[in-house]
Amino acid sequence: MSRQILEEYCRLICTDKDKCMELFSSDAELLTHGGAKSLCLKGKEELLDYFVYIPPDLKFSILDYAESEGAAIAKVKIEGINLPQVKKTWRCFFKGNLISKFEVLNE
Repeated sequence: MSRQILEEYCRLICTDKDKCMELFSSDAELLTHGGAKSLCLKGKEELLDYFVYIPPDLKFSILDYAESEGAAIAKVKIEGINLPQVKKTWRCFFKGNLISKFEVLNE
């Protein structure tokens, strides 16, 4: 089920951000980085404020998926028209069928 939720996130993050937010718990956390600066966002409102900056022409694809120590680990390919292909690793924790913590890991 966790992989299906992340697949849905990949599909919705660029096409329907409000629907994408339904995949997150109300107290969800996002840990990521902007350049050298670490970001920690909490709650759906802060996440949505951040997600609006994700360009609609990006495509996210899960290349590899595993579960370890209560977390889903996904290797993801991100592509866009004016963006060279990028690969990231996500670690996500869930409360039931909702994402409660979403980490973009440094590589």
